[in-house]
Amino acid sequence: MHLLEVVPIARHLILRWGVCIITTTKLAALKNAANTFIDTLKSKSSESEIAIIWYSGDEGGNTSITNSGFKQLNKDEDVSSLKRTIADQDASGGTPMGVALETARNQLSSAKHEKNKYVVFMTDGLPGHSSSNNNWNCMVANNAVNNAKLIKDD
Repeated sequence: MHLLEVVPIARHLILRWGVCIITTTKLAALKNAANTFIDTLKSKSSESEIAIIWYSGDEGGNTSITNSGFKQLNKDEDVSSLKRTIADQDASGGTPMGVALETARNQLSSAKHEKNKYVVFMTDGLPGHSSSNNNWNCMVANNAVNNAKLIKDD
């Protein structure tokens, strides 16, 4: 997976991925990619910390956020906790990317290290995603872009 080759090793990483109405195959691939990311980062930069934010539901309404909090990759119990967080998730609702990125921004602002903060965003689908309401999908996408810009500017 090229993503793992181009992401700089960092002290703090937050993984993001959304779950909209998907097949088990996409969900399994997403979980596998996240676990591979953790294993690869642990082997290359064990002093790194990762927080996982799993999101689903509707932007601006019924959003479900699971936030693992920062975990250290040099502690086996923390790595196990991250992997349990991934394993315990399922697919439901839409893909509220803006809410997830807003949560990431808030969490990064409270991180104890000032340097080397990154967001790795993984998703299974499009922003929103309502097949009958393109205005809604655009609002969700714009919210995601705006929150990503705020993260970059911080």
